[in-house]
Parts: sequence; C-alpha cells; structure tokens
Amino acid sequence: TTTEDVTVKEGTVVAKYLDKNDENRKLEEEYTNTGLVGTSYETPFKPVFGYTLDKDPENKNGTYIDGETLVKYLYNKNKLTSLVSMQRW
Repeated sequence: TTTEDVTVKEGTVVAKYLDKNDENRKLEEEYTNTGLVGTSYETPFKPVFGYTLDKDPENKNGTYIDGETLVKYLYNKNKLTSLVSMQRW
C-alpha cells in the first residue's frame, strides 16, 4: 500500500465595518472566520447606529482561498436633521 500526504489548506476571511469617509475608523468589531480552501463563506451585515451601509461589498459571500480575503463594509454617516426645522409653525 502507498500512503499519500494530503495537505489541507485553510483560508481566512476578515470583514471590516468602516466609515466610508475615514476607512481608519472602525464602526464595529471585525468578523473573522476560517474554512477549507474551496468551500463557501458568508460574512454578516452589521447595522451601525447613525450610519447607513453604502452598498453590499461584492465579495461579502464567496469561496475561501489560500490566504486572507478582506471584505469591507463601508457606511455613510447619516445626516442629522434639526428638530426645529422639522416642526411646522
């Protein structure tokens, strides 16, 4: 009998939740997960108070690769409306 060494490779996906106008500003804790190369991953959307998601990242779901996949969720800060301007006189 012969024995083959099979190397199982894992990949990592890291999702970051950032302010679109300042990508150094983290709005939520990042999400990290590992899986076997070639298997599927999904990253979670996280609501952020006072912010609206700009758009879904194209790679929010995908397939693990050998190495790290970075997923950026970019958020726009909501514009505040003055309560005074909303009142009708």
